Amino acid sequence: MARTAVLSPRGRAVAPRFEQTGGVPVATPRSRRSRWGGPFGGGGAAGRRWRWGILGLVATAIGYWFLAVPVVGLRADACVFERNLAALKYDVRGKHWSGMVGELAKMSRDLRAMRPSMNQLHYLAWIPGIRGSYASSWHLYLAANEALRAVDVVLPALKRIAPVFGFRASSRIAPVAMTGQQKIQAVVTALPTIMPALRQAYPRLEMANRQLAQVDPAELRGLGPQLNRAVRRLKAVSNTVVQHLPAIEREIPIVAQVLGIPAPTRYLLFFQNSGELRPAGGFMTAYAYLALHDGRLGAIHAHDIYAMPNSRYHPPAPPLFADAFGLDRSYLRDANTSPDIPLTVAHIQRFYAAMRNVPPVQGMIFIDTWFVDRLIAEVGGINLPPPYDLRITPQNANLDMEYLSEKAGFSGAQRKAFLGLMLRELVGRALRARGRAFLQLVKTVRQALNQKLIILYFNAPQAERLAAHYDWAGTIPARIPRQGNYLQVVDENLGGHKDNYFIHEAVRTTVVQNRAGRDIATTVITWTNPALADGGWLVVPYKAFIRVYAPMGSQYLGMQGENGFLTPGVNNRIEHKTWFGGHITIPDVRQSLRQPPVTYHMTVRYALPAGVNLHTWLIQKQPGVPSQAESIRVGRVHYAFTLTRDTLLQLRGIRGGKIRVTRQNWR
Repeated sequence: MARTAVLSPRGRAVAPRFEQTGGVPVATPRSRRSRWGGPFGGGGAAGRRWRWGILGLVATAIGYWFLAVPVVGLRADACVFERNLAALKYDVRGKHWSGMVGELAKMSRDLRAMRPSMNQLHYLAWIPGIRGSYASSWHLYLAANEALRAVDVVLPALKRIAPVFGFRASSRIAPVAMTGQQKIQAVVTALPTIMPALRQAYPRLEMANRQLAQVDPAELRGLGPQLNRAVRRLKAVSNTVVQHLPAIEREIPIVAQVLGIPAPTRYLLFFQNSGELRPAGGFMTAYAYLALHDGRLGAIHAHDIYAMPNSRYHPPAPPLFADAFGLDRSYLRDANTSPDIPLTVAHIQRFYAAMRNVPPVQGMIFIDTWFVDRLIAEVGGINLPPPYDLRITPQNANLDMEYLSEKAGFSGAQRKAFLGLMLRELVGRALRARGRAFLQLVKTVRQALNQKLIILYFNAPQAERLAAHYDWAGTIPARIPRQGNYLQVVDENLGGHKDNYFIHEAVRTTVVQNRAGRDIATTVITWTNPALADGGWLVVPYKAFIRVYAPMGSQYLGMQGENGFLTPGVNNRIEHKTWFGGHITIPDVRQSLRQPPVTYHMTVRYALPAGVNLHTWLIQKQPGVPSQAESIRVGRVHYAFTLTRDTLLQLRGIRGGKIRVTRQNWR
């Protein structure tokens, strides 16, 4: 087959093109092809320009649709969202309920409107370098959307208690000034409505928390440090809410029952004078009945403990009390003989059940002197009416109360009746408190519960378990986390005076580890009394029975400083511990300021049970003691701190020359 040259229209030779005609290839001129050379032009410069032009146009269209449009839309939506957020903050600060609800509704709608733009940018999740930031932003968006939907469900129910937090219907209406009693009542009556709403909103809150868990604040650095910090706080708050909300839902019916909803409740209230320390907090100097119905507090009338109706139950007095007070029989006023409050209550109930004409009670509450002092400080002092005619302040509270009780010459009924007057005035002032003053009082009560200056006991098992869960029931646990060590030092004042107002106590425990046998613990208790002699009114040579509580099965090795009633070791299976006890007498009393404070030491040595984990310690504080200096040494690890509440320690040893000790509240 011959090839023939083909001339272009301009006379140039071009490569022949062959066509099949009747089986014979025939050359045809290239000029017969399309002048565009295909859809994107020919191989010349003009074709290349067309190709790049079309590609650029397509890229521009794609960029406009998939990047510019969603980004610009998101930016506009973000600006609107920021304005709504600023307006929301303004309404919250101004306590405008309707304005806040309106802004939250707007924010919820705006977030839903942002969804198409977020979807258009979903391809960013596949681009290295920015996919982390996009993923965190996407999860943050989903979390905010779910959270706002949950808020939409809860807000109508919360409207009933909005005035409790100072919110008003609109900016034109003055806020309702509510007392503490009114706030408590409003919350109590609204609980049946609030809890179903929270239950309905919980799945969305849980979903929001799961989305927040996938947000990495480090990936949002480009959005500014303020937002970064806000996201971290939001994650912490969300985690707390989701973790505790189911428990709160379970606890609300129990709390309602405790508050007398729907059936009234009555509790036996004991005032414990912590100046005369006893294992459960102090000498029980007075009692009262506390009645609650629908969250309302009834009248409180206090009576001298000696005026309590006579009980037909009087077992023989323990040798310790017989020696100290010359008693041959036991009485209810001395029944708080254990730092484990359920065990103390069991003793009290035996006396109470054998009394005539006493009302049934649903539990007991123990209040000590230190809490009363704090409450007096919070309300700024109180005035007692005639015949007392006295103003009690935090500076003189203990001395004045002791004076009224012992030195003022009042009758037996009047001697302790001032406690009822004082308590009614304190509770009335507390419940009438408003705003920050009321919140501070709530904080003071909670601190007193944490520090066992107030201790609760309920007959109802669910309520008692709830109090124990928050460490408000004064219980000694049977088991320590991770099979750890246990320590509690308990004083029982046997002098009948109020030395414990002044005495400071320090406890130092050293453990020598023995790989071949049992670890040996040495606990040294030091008492320091800076008080001056007062003629034997409040301050006398201190006499007390001291107990050192250790893990069950600990073995007594020796004691120094005791001078009687040595108890080598008692395995108390109700208290779940072994304790070692001894009587002490601190013979001296400081006579002048020139003399140093009086000090005394007692040392107890004992072998710990095999298998005790010395990396974990539970140290419990005796009820009625405001604080106590503690020192722990295990090998080269030493840690000293002030014990104000039951504390769990984790000793991590020495790493890099530093001792690592984790301290947390028990429960």
